[in-house]
Amino acid sequence: MTSASTALKFGEQRRKKRLLFWVLATLLVLCGILISGSWLVFKSGIFEVKSIQISGNKDVPTDAVRTILMAEIPGNGLWDKILGFKNILAWPGVLSASALQTAPGIKNISIKKDYKNKSVEIGVVERPMAGVWCYDGSDNWNCLWFDDEGVAFRRGIATEGSFIRTVYDYSGTKVGLGQKVLPDSELPNLLSIFKVIDSGGINQKEIAIKDRALEELEIQTYDGPLLYFSLRFPSYDTLAVINDLKSKPGFKKISYIDFRVEHRAYYK
Repeated sequence: MTSASTALKFGEQRRKKRLLFWVLATLLVLCGILISGSWLVFKSGIFEVKSIQISGNKDVPTDAVRTILMAEIPGNGLWDKILGFKNILAWPGVLSASALQTAPGIKNISIKKDYKNKSVEIGVVERPMAGVWCYDGSDNWNCLWFDDEGVAFRRGIATEGSFIRTVYDYSGTKVGLGQKVLPDSELPNLLSIFKVIDSGGINQKEIAIKDRALEELEIQTYDGPLLYFSLRFPSYDTLAVINDLKSKPGFKKISYIDFRVEHRAYYK
């Protein structure tokens, strides 16, 4: 073997040793970073949640909100499960809709994380009450509160007067908590009828749906005619007709006013 080939072989061995050294050094540094990071995340307490503040809930108990949070956080991911409920890194920005299924009275829950103070602020938005929906049970009326999205969110009782409206559903359709009392296409039209009878000063005795397939609403009044409305279209333009008829003598003698044809009114 010549001296040139010997020198070449020796140089190649040195390069391999040098490469091995840097690979091992890099692995040691990465291991050090991983160990230090793991200690910071899991053991140091730097990401530990010290306080959870819940606000915005009036009707839904705070304990119920906390139960939802503990069931949802950590999530289904392996990393979140490793972090656990008390680690701020496991907390999402908002809760999923599926997480709120156990509490129909909550519309949404927002989550604000304060890393500096190691705290989490929970903002609860409850469903506003638009009315009471009652369907005929085996022995009596079963009533549920519903909101402006039509979601039935709490059990209630039938009420009288115009402050809280009660709709009696005679169609045989049953509504459960978390379900919608009407299809999305009909609910805005129902709310428009509520606004009309409010603005028109109608003293309603009963608001009723007799047959869902007809998409109609019937309102019995204490001191005036029977009113028929359609749920297929908004009823805002019926207010002018009601006000005009109320301004004339004999309004109480009218048997009914029928608004079930759009932009038309029939009365007897």
